[in-house]
Amino acid sequence: MSNVRKLMLCLLGGLFFQALTASKVNAQIISSSTEETIQTILNQRILLVEDKISSDEIPEGYYVIAGVYKNTQGALQMKNSINNLGIKAEMFTHPNNNMSYIYIDKVYLSRGDAGKKILALLRRPEFFNSKLWVLKVG
Repeated sequence: MSNVRKLMLCLLGGLFFQALTASKVNAQIISSSTEETIQTILNQRILLVEDKISSDEIPEGYYVIAGVYKNTQGALQMKNSINNLGIKAEMFTHPNNNMSYIYIDKVYLSRGDAGKKILALLRRPEFFNSKLWVLKVG
């Protein structure tokens, strides 16, 4: 093989490697940009409310709130209708305002985990237009 051919192969190999590397970098930039956009949308769509509830009966953590009711009967109806969909719903009474809070599933350890639950619920037709939000207790 002549030196010219070897040189051409090396140059082509180098150009191919540069193009491949640039493609990966562009994909990472686009991916990072997309993740930031998604996070911005989530921050706008998923409301976080912090509350310093002083009660040993209400554990600290993040709650996915489906509704808040002054009337306990209305809260029980909402809780039962969510449970009838096959989704676990629980209720607690806020010790400071005596309002009944309906929350979905469990107490989450992070806002992100609670947000994932909200996204899963919003994909269901029954929750498509729901005003779900996250309550941070503690």
